[in-house]
Amino acid sequence: MICFNGKFQEVMPKTLSPLFDCCQFGLSTFETLRTYDDQIFHLKSHLDRLCESVSILGIEIPNLRKIKSEIEVNVGKLVSINKVKGQDQRIKIFLCSDFYWIMTQPLDEVSDDFYHKGVQIIDATFERPFSRAKYPNLAYPYFARRQSDAVFETIFFNNEGFLREGNISNVFAVYGNEVHTPSKNILQGVTREVVMKTAKKLKIPMVEREISRGELKKADEIFITNTTKEVVPVRKWNKWENKDFKISKRLRVNFCRCEINNKIKS
Repeated sequence: MICFNGKFQEVMPKTLSPLFDCCQFGLSTFETLRTYDDQIFHLKSHLDRLCESVSILGIEIPNLRKIKSEIEVNVGKLVSINKVKGQDQRIKIFLCSDFYWIMTQPLDEVSDDFYHKGVQIIDATFERPFSRAKYPNLAYPYFARRQSDAVFETIFFNNEGFLREGNISNVFAVYGNEVHTPSKNILQGVTREVVMKTAKKLKIPMVEREISRGELKKADEIFITNTTKEVVPVRKWNKWENKDFKISKRLRVNFCRCEINNKIKS
């Protein structure tokens, strides 16, 4: 079951007007969320960013506040309707000037090896336009196709060699007991913000700054954050390798516990 413009139906409409802005110009935004035990994780934060993306991209939605409230109610309803016993759900919200839709599906199971052994990443020189907005972008599938089965993610550096973000994640580097992360020209990830709050509660120093490629090579740990995967340690990046995930493991173990009271029941 999906929700299309407030109506719950089995399938997406087969045809959409070619005159819609999203069809002609690609003007749209989206958010990906997840549930924990039938509760939606940080729904308000995701909807706030959805509306911020609308503003940044200049999408004209006259009744945005009303639509935001409608989406908030309907996300909860759809999660309840599509409830999968014993399995969390992945939620996607798509919004443009003419319509919105909400879909859910069972959350993919993640191998424990991702967290115990770490993942391999590669890099590319790329910086997203409108970096503070979340919107459909050909870069996502392009960089995903460049990855092999062994590669989990592609991280981006700008033309000057400064770290930005991953294709579907935010990036952190550990130096001693300090965690460093870029803040310039990146998408302000909801999970990123939760991890930073978690670090504060654990009294782990958090530094937001520019990180060069050379500096990242000297990191004691690298980890990435993502809505559906949470905190994922990096084992290998080019010639850089690490098997000690002390800080990232500590952040992951405490990640959900610090936010359990802030989840919204569906």
